[in-house]
Amino acid sequence: MVAGLALAGVLITALVAVGNARKRNALDERLLLLKTKLEGDVTRLEQLHAEQLARLEHALTCEAEERARVRKADATRLKVLLEELDPAGLVAFLRDHDFGSSFVGERIMPLFRFADGSVDPHRDFLDARLQVLYQALVDSSRQLSNGLALKTAPKTATLHEVIPVGEFGERPKLAWEHAKQLNELATQFVEAFDRLVRAARAMTDG
Repeated sequence: MVAGLALAGVLITALVAVGNARKRNALDERLLLLKTKLEGDVTRLEQLHAEQLARLEHALTCEAEERARVRKADATRLKVLLEELDPAGLVAFLRDHDFGSSFVGERIMPLFRFADGSVDPHRDFLDARLQVLYQALVDSSRQLSNGLALKTAPKTATLHEVIPVGEFGERPKLAWEHAKQLNELATQFVEAFDRLVRAARAMTDG
């Protein structure tokens, strides 16, 4: 009887041990599967991160190349503009001249050429902010050139003067009003020119 109970105890202990071993094995298998899944997820995340990083680097490279292209093109456009509207020539004349006095007609011819040719799309700036300033300069050039065409006339073979052109004695009041209007338009043009040149130099040199 005692021997039977002892044997039963041994069998029970063995069965418990086997059961525990199976549980441990099952747990180990689940842990292994979970580890494998986690390692796969990490690998996929690393691949996804690498792909996203590569796309970002490509986008940044393209953006940098585009900025460089725009800067180069706009620097060339600025150079052409400064040749068209010579700061030491036309712009200096408009900055300093008082249209209450006569002037050499040839001095303003670059303004008329610029106003007439400024509709050419190849003259536009690529940078949107510079283009806004350029369009303001174009508009100002047209207002000033129209004003000069309508409110001045030849006085001699080379000299022009606001109309009515004075011959003798005191100038008519209308002539002084025309001169004031042209001075204001000239100031607006010079200011528009200065704003564009400052902004273009800051962007193309950056």
